[in-house]
Amino acid sequence: MAHYSLQEILCGRSGGGAGAEALCRGGEYRNVPKHHGAQPFPRLLPSLAHISCSRTMIAAELFSRSLPASWAHRCTELAILAARAEANVALADPDGAAIPPPSLRYRALEMVAPAEVRVVILGQDPYPNTEDACGLSFSVPHGRSIPRSLRNIYKEMCDDLDCALPRHGDLEPWARQGVLLLNHILTVAPGLRRSHAKLGWEEMTNRIVTLLCEDDRPRVWMLWGDDARDKRGLISGRNQLIIESAHPSPLSARKGFFGSRPFSRANAHLIAAGLVPIMWGAAGASVDPAQGCLPLDI
Repeated sequence: MAHYSLQEILCGRSGGGAGAEALCRGGEYRNVPKHHGAQPFPRLLPSLAHISCSRTMIAAELFSRSLPASWAHRCTELAILAARAEANVALADPDGAAIPPPSLRYRALEMVAPAEVRVVILGQDPYPNTEDACGLSFSVPHGRSIPRSLRNIYKEMCDDLDCALPRHGDLEPWARQGVLLLNHILTVAPGLRRSHAKLGWEEMTNRIVTLLCEDDRPRVWMLWGDDARDKRGLISGRNQLIIESAHPSPLSARKGFFGSRPFSRANAHLIAAGLVPIMWGAAGASVDPAQGCLPLDI
């Protein structure tokens, strides 16, 4: 029995249906038969059989269901851009080994709805190994060694806020407070940094930036390094604080990242706008919460 590929779905050699459902489920499309009667999945999107539109719109429909609803409902264009990027990733990585896996790929968006974003920290691309890549920029799962760039972020945070050093690298508590930890590129090939540049993720993350600027809510943008700073021209609107510096990498942290005091500046901006400051955290420290410090291992 023949099977549809992701490229066939997007390029016009399928009619949606089972292949489209597989695309929605994130990477399982290689096992999808072209005959509906052999549908292996417990759920089929009933609306797809009645869609009379281009395959781009079918892809948009699929990824509007794959992306977090709070983002997909705000901007259908994000679904189209996600579909294009995913198709290019499938072409570049036909074995399906892209990091992180689909279940973690949109985690930054899952954790923070557009209206809840108070701070945006833009990273480059995911860590190029499955143990560290978790869908949040700069973050690693609890129990993993803290990467050098994140160690420098912690060092600057502690110097800025007079906190003790955190004991692990899981930044999920930041995300729970409205910090969007978004990478510039959402996937990478194993062991190869920047290998998925120019596959379409840049356009998607650019649209996320402009989408956030449409509502004029007070926000802080932390642009560390050239990739992040390239997005400065997309940021507009009132009450937007942009904090630019060198990347916290050991190769560049002393060229402007250290001493930039982004955490206290961010909280000052939020407080001036009448918002609650971010509790940036220092694991195991006994500090005044008003300074923006709270244990990360909670």
